[in-house]
Amino acid sequence: MTKRAALELETLTVAYGSACVLSDVSLRVAEGELVALLGRNGAGKTTLLRTVMGLHKPVAGRVLLGGEDVTSLPASSRASLGIGYVPQGRGIFPHLTVWENLTIAYAAVRGRGRNPDPRMIQFVFELFPAIYQLRHRKGGFLSGGEQQQLAIARALLTEPKLLLLDEPTEGIQPSVVQDIAQALCHIGRTLNIAIMLVEQFLDFAWSIADRFYVLQRGRLVAEGETEKDAPQSVAHLLSV
Repeated sequence: MTKRAALELETLTVAYGSACVLSDVSLRVAEGELVALLGRNGAGKTTLLRTVMGLHKPVAGRVLLGGEDVTSLPASSRASLGIGYVPQGRGIFPHLTVWENLTIAYAAVRGRGRNPDPRMIQFVFELFPAIYQLRHRKGGFLSGGEQQQLAIARALLTEPKLLLLDEPTEGIQPSVVQDIAQALCHIGRTLNIAIMLVEQFLDFAWSIADRFYVLQRGRLVAEGETEKDAPQSVAHLLSV
């Protein structure tokens, strides 16, 4: 049985002035599915995530969230409809404590006229025990891996239907990368959240993703299933 689509992009084209960054990109992420978006630096991966989030306006094409056309909606409205975004660089508030960073997410949920699910704070603390231990520490004093865990935890507290992650392993020690991999797999299975992550490391992508897409110069040039396709089959598309 085919799962319902959480995200669909239909022939999406995005440009910066006269420079075309994405051209006729169509892809799909189902509920509870984890999809890796691969490509070299400058391929358009971050632009794609930012366009899904509503931070860039496409020249042509559509963005559908749960079957609803959100192409004309601003980022705030898309967040209200269930998109969580962890940008490259994590985007935490360095002068606020871990706990204060998390409660901002709760405030966002209340601002949308909903009561936050009290079970979610327990879920993220069980998912990332280090975050609980460091809950009184300011974000700026966390390691890169701890900041990434905090950023993911904060996004989860907004109760998203779709979670976008931009290079979650960048600058993180291998032991924490493994923790994040396990956490993302658990999120997908337990919460049925669709996840799309931008990644450059094939081993990490293949360890957690159900499917993959490869961008090259703004166009999709390959896609497949990680169970059926070896990472070596796309390695040449990512090498410099």
